[in-house]
Amino acid sequence: MAAIYGLFGVKREAVLLKMERLLDHHGREKAREILASGGLGSVGQDPGGCGRHGQVVAAIAGMPFRLTRGGTIAAVGAGELARAFSDLGFEALADLDGQFAVAIWDGMSERLYLARDAFGTIPLYFSCGAEFSIFASEYKALLAYEAVPAQPDRVSISSFCSRGWVPAGRTFFGGIKPVLPGTCMVLKGGTLEAHRFYPQAAIDNPPIVPVSPGALVSEIETGVERIIALAGDRRVGMSLSGGIDSAFMATLVSRHLGHRKLHSFTVGFGKGDPEMEGARETAEFLNSAHHELVIEPADLPALLDTTVDAMEDPGGYDQSCSLFSLWKEARNHVDVLVSGNISDSLFAGMASHRRIWRANAFPTLWPWLREVERAEAEGGTPRGFWRLVWQFLGKRSEPFPCGAEIDLSSLPPDLWRTSSRRQTLYEHLDLTLQHWDGRMGSQVLIAAHSGILLAMPFSHRGIVEFALRVPDSQKVSRKRDKIILREAANQVLPTAVASRQKRVQQLRYDETFADTLNFLVDRYLHPKDVAARGLLDPAKITDIHQGGKSVYSKLEVQKLWNAICTEVWARNFLDRRSDYLSTDPNVPERGVVS
Repeated sequence: MAAIYGLFGVKREAVLLKMERLLDHHGREKAREILASGGLGSVGQDPGGCGRHGQVVAAIAGMPFRLTRGGTIAAVGAGELARAFSDLGFEALADLDGQFAVAIWDGMSERLYLARDAFGTIPLYFSCGAEFSIFASEYKALLAYEAVPAQPDRVSISSFCSRGWVPAGRTFFGGIKPVLPGTCMVLKGGTLEAHRFYPQAAIDNPPIVPVSPGALVSEIETGVERIIALAGDRRVGMSLSGGIDSAFMATLVSRHLGHRKLHSFTVGFGKGDPEMEGARETAEFLNSAHHELVIEPADLPALLDTTVDAMEDPGGYDQSCSLFSLWKEARNHVDVLVSGNISDSLFAGMASHRRIWRANAFPTLWPWLREVERAEAEGGTPRGFWRLVWQFLGKRSEPFPCGAEIDLSSLPPDLWRTSSRRQTLYEHLDLTLQHWDGRMGSQVLIAAHSGILLAMPFSHRGIVEFALRVPDSQKVSRKRDKIILREAANQVLPTAVASRQKRVQQLRYDETFADTLNFLVDRYLHPKDVAARGLLDPAKITDIHQGGKSVYSKLEVQKLWNAICTEVWARNFLDRRSDYLSTDPNVPERGVVS
């Protein structure tokens, strides 16, 4: 994946050069456009690059395309986008499809336009002040400019420690923000406007007419065809899990590779791993060249620092380290890796969708579900009568190890709207599209660190628009989830594969994992150091860790893992700000903390 960057309002070519160096792991190809008011550039080999038309300059990352009048696709380059913006203005973004992040500087109005695709699959961050506007595909590049504030956002860190991801529209830095998915952010003189350009759900007119599984197959196949066409001569492979999403996608990718053999990749803990076994079954069905990577808990300490450096805002627990290692291996065989990501969000395959279905099917349970959600978010227990039910069921919660309390009013409504009223699955999808967090972009950054472009056909407009036409009745029922997707998958996959249940790619949380977790706690979370840092609560960490257990529950692993990642992030970014500001091309050395 190519990376883009830029600084406007001040002309600081030395800063632009430093930003370029901080992004040079994206590739050797580099381009820049320098103006009197600043400049922008790209690093890497994606077809977009940067270009100019009159007083408009543009930069593109990802694989954007547009449909021609004949219905074929055409890759969109930065020069073409600059021309279109000169003619059409903001409307030039309306024709973009695929995965993209774009930046446009209009010299006439002295405004900077930043936009991303509907699910924010290609990262883009920005900061602005009265005299400057700065952006980059990775926010480490923003730290090269001294005017960018580098104070931690304690609410974001607290939410991460509780939920596992930073809320939409925020990062671990208070002065650095992501461009919202499906949105164009307009910056000028320290002011900021947000214009949502895609998609616009008809929330007052939810779908009721059933859709056809065959039509969904056709839509997904079209997305795969477009990915392969845009990849051109680049080698295309498949990231496989044990679920139906990647199996479905892999089958269609294999169909359209022609004489080329599909390479597939999976990672896990080895013998007995259901995700590896499921992926192997799919690979055998497709006769792909299948690559398996076994990760041991002892491998994690060597992977963690570099993984956090690549992701920037951490997330995904130990799965992120496993994917980092897998995709590094995949780079020996492929340049573009197709993923089944996003299907769970579109077609209701997540735990939150099941909770919404239960709340609507059994309204008397709603107060209980709402109170459990609140308790889990705050790391406490339900209140009143519901506390007795909680204890009767043998439930327990763990305090999230952060010193700052979450201000619910400051977070996007998708996390908290269900606390006020029941909602439909259609409403939930609309909110997801408006307030999607950074997890897809994080995976793209992990892949990009190894020189791979992670392609997600489920993010394409046609499939997103199809999902918005699916009635709730074709998403979740008492016994099934992702109903319409499974019915579509049945048309191309064996029934045993199409009926697989969703699992998470993670290691076994056994004694061996506990030993590694205890090592990482000792390495990063000494109580005095934690107290001095002020981001985490040492008492809460001690309460979870208890001097080092022989086995931890899944919830305990997640809380401690998030605390460890927070400290790794702080060492990589807070403690080394001076390195990012340095003009020494060899500083900072990425992914190495102590």
